[in-house]
Amino acid sequence: MAARRRRRAFSLLELLVVIGIIGVLITISVVVGSAVTAGAKQRLTEDTIRVLDASMEAFVKSNGSIPDPWTRITDQSTSTSIYLPVADARNMSDSETSLLPPGNQILNSVGLYIGQAALVPEAQTAIATLPSRAVRRVTNTIGGTQVTLTTAIDGWGRPIRYVHPAFQGAWANRASPSSGNAAASQVNSTNFPDLAGAPSTAMFMPAMIRRNNKPTVAPPNQVNAQDYADSDGGRCTGSRPYFYSAGADGLADTTKDNVYTTPPTF
Repeated sequence: MAARRRRRAFSLLELLVVIGIIGVLITISVVVGSAVTAGAKQRLTEDTIRVLDASMEAFVKSNGSIPDPWTRITDQSTSTSIYLPVADARNMSDSETSLLPPGNQILNSVGLYIGQAALVPEAQTAIATLPSRAVRRVTNTIGGTQVTLTTAIDGWGRPIRYVHPAFQGAWANRASPSSGNAAASQVNSTNFPDLAGAPSTAMFMPAMIRRNNKPTVAPPNQVNAQDYADSDGGRCTGSRPYFYSAGADGLADTTKDNVYTTPPTF
């Protein structure tokens, strides 16, 4: 019987070539997968903002005007009314150490807006079409009161931002080198005249807010929320509120990757 020929083993060079090809394929898969994931997050964010834009259109058509720049909630523990500025701004009155970065938190402006929209059936109908992945209940503590709001979330898991004309622009800009921090503004009808429509007895919480559009401390030395920018610093087009996402980096002031359907003026 003829001896069977022995199967030739792979050479070291052939193994290296195969391993190299597998590595290239894995790299391509990771890159393509990351691009697909990023694209999906972008599309979800854009779709969410379009729904919010549609709800605003419905609100204005039904109500005859844009929502108020303030809203009232009831503290369930004390049954007292709390008036909140519907501002894309940082609460400078409270310190929340559980946040990252720790410190004063950004107001949940879109959550406050959704609460206003819920009072107008046509706007609420539009809000109800938000993708389920883009809706979350978010709890913040403001002035010692826990405020839980239905909130629209972007593709990166962060609340969408809502800018009302009463609080547009950057009215507390970058701090001077000597001050170390940007100034905050008192929440009252003197600093924000549109708040004059609130009841004369209204006590606003938070009492101090800041809409800085540049970080007061350059990275990597940012330690707490006071070192970070608060917003995009944008101004509304045609006195109509707008919605936006801070994008993949989560930084509102780096506007190149922010997501808008109605671009503001900077």
